[in-house]
Amino acid sequence: MSSTEVVSWGLKNFLGCGVLGLALSSIIFGITWLQVYLYYTEHSSGDRPFLKAYVAIVMILDTLNQVLVILVVYHYTVTDFGDFEALTQNTWPFFFWQALPAGIIEIMVEAFFAYRLYGMSGRKIIYLVFVGIVCVFQLAGYIGWLVIGSKSSPLPSLTAQLEPWSIIIFSSATICDLVIAVCLIHYLRKEKNAGMFRGTNRAINLLITYALNTCLLTDILNIICIIVWAKEKESMLYVLFFWVVIRSVYYFGSSRHG
Repeated sequence: MSSTEVVSWGLKNFLGCGVLGLALSSIIFGITWLQVYLYYTEHSSGDRPFLKAYVAIVMILDTLNQVLVILVVYHYTVTDFGDFEALTQNTWPFFFWQALPAGIIEIMVEAFFAYRLYGMSGRKIIYLVFVGIVCVFQLAGYIGWLVIGSKSSPLPSLTAQLEPWSIIIFSSATICDLVIAVCLIHYLRKEKNAGMFRGTNRAINLLITYALNTCLLTDILNIICIIVWAKEKESMLYVLFFWVVIRSVYYFGSSRHG
């Protein structure tokens, strides 16, 4: 790259997307903390210690991920201020390692809903098996991401190398989230048909609508990530959507549980 191209790539494809992604993810992060606070103060009294611990662990991982995102943006905007060449280099491996807590969160949320479906379906093992297979693909994708992302190479080159692993992560997450939402709606409708009270049916209708809407939103974000990565192999535009996807996985996932 020429010096002009370096400046243009760094400002538009990295700093711009990074700052916007941080702003959007911080908004959802704040909403998530409010949701968790309300859960522990108003809605957790009847839950088992396991579920309370699960929420706490996922929130700790989510906080760790957000801290790493903040440190990444701080490093490239403050520590390397004015060094446009640094914007094209993977000088700080945490830029990619922040995906580690994100991957763990995603797998934990999917495993939780697989367990819920296991109970709602009368203990049908197929849901646990399906989500387990998807989680293996996602784990492989995140391991590939971390191995490649740890290299000291130019960011445009690393982004292109990460394309197949990223598509595995986002496509498997999209399929899993869609299957979980469809199955939840199916069993909620069964409960609705078996219901005897109008008020109960209204509540189930709200749950069905909410599950469908939140599934569509997270799937749309995942699909956007796949399209952006396929079209812009050497761009960092995916950062804008990826950091928001991780927030939405936990926020909307926990909302569906609530």
